Amino acid sequence: MSGLLIQHARWQGALVTPDDTWLEGGAKCGCICIGCDEPLVLRRGEKKRWHFAHRAETSCGGETYIHKVVKAWIAEKLIGRVIPLSSHPELDSPQGFCVEKGWQEEHCEETDRIYDVVLEGMFLYEKAEQEKRGRLIFEVYYSNAKDDEFKLQTQKEGSYILEVNAKEFYGDGRENLTVERLVENSEWIWFTENQKLWEYNSSKDVREIVRDWIAKEIWIDEEIMDEPVHSKEKQDPIRRGPFYRQFPFGEENDHIKWGSPLRECGFYQYNFFYQSKCPPYYFEGEKCWQNRYSHKTGRIYDIVFQGWFGGRKKGHLIFQLVDHFDAHDDDFKLQIQKARFCVLEVDVYGFFGDGLEPPTAERLMANSRWIW
Repeated sequence: MSGLLIQHARWQGALVTPDDTWLEGGAKCGCICIGCDEPLVLRRGEKKRWHFAHRAETSCGGETYIHKVVKAWIAEKLIGRVIPLSSHPELDSPQGFCVEKGWQEEHCEETDRIYDVVLEGMFLYEKAEQEKRGRLIFEVYYSNAKDDEFKLQTQKEGSYILEVNAKEFYGDGRENLTVERLVENSEWIWFTENQKLWEYNSSKDVREIVRDWIAKEIWIDEEIMDEPVHSKEKQDPIRRGPFYRQFPFGEENDHIKWGSPLRECGFYQYNFFYQSKCPPYYFEGEKCWQNRYSHKTGRIYDIVFQGWFGGRKKGHLIFQLVDHFDAHDDDFKLQIQKARFCVLEVDVYGFFGDGLEPPTAERLMANSRWIW
């Protein structure tokens, strides 16, 4: 454990530090290493901070030691203390937790998981009458944080679980372990990384989540731009707005292969190799509106894009958010044909899935198909 000062050990089963006055110095201290259970020497010099050391060279790893020390410290040294808490992303947000008792490695039969540290006590709120008994769980990691499966289980349980970065919290052993350092290096376990991309919120339904993602990532704007974005002249990319990307009409997207809408609306690009017209393989969006009213049909469409088919012909691509395919009736479809609109139904549940896949333009198109 090169460079690491051992600041915690076991003495007759208790967690101790070099500052505990009843401990004898040197090899007579009777302390053992928390990481490897080997005897330790207590060094109380004048230059270095007092610390424990192994009696001889050892393979005891710093990661194992730190992981075990942090778990033991939380379970044993916080009894009777108040842990200040930050706002929880979903559950009601207590301001603190008063620890009454704690233990390590509790097996939960309901989830078949072993939690690193479980504390029992009182959740404290701004008003005293809101206080309630409960459990605060700590998960300790050195290198690898909890995966998405664990986070989803946490959501299902509705448990208050904090994840501690042991490497940052313990450091090199030269800083004292304090409640403030613990809180500074902890965060609530809740949303998965991809749920964060979706800006997931359990109070919203899937349609709202999908609409919010499109509104943020695909640049919804009620105002028409004064200058055209698509131009042969080189332009500053900033002028294109937050969104300027292609929707792929690739063959891997089974529902949106070359079909009637593009053919009937005359959206072709010229294939010089075959000397013939061929379907555009992408749509390049440059403007976007939400809940756009069409005077031509007298209908309001969910999302309307203005852009270029295959980079050659300008037109509009319309998205309708639905709970399942073929949600629109024949009257709607006949009206689309008459107006010669290119309209795609988006299966919002297929697009969102379980919230574990990141939202992308490719996923959006793969879960869309033509209305015709």
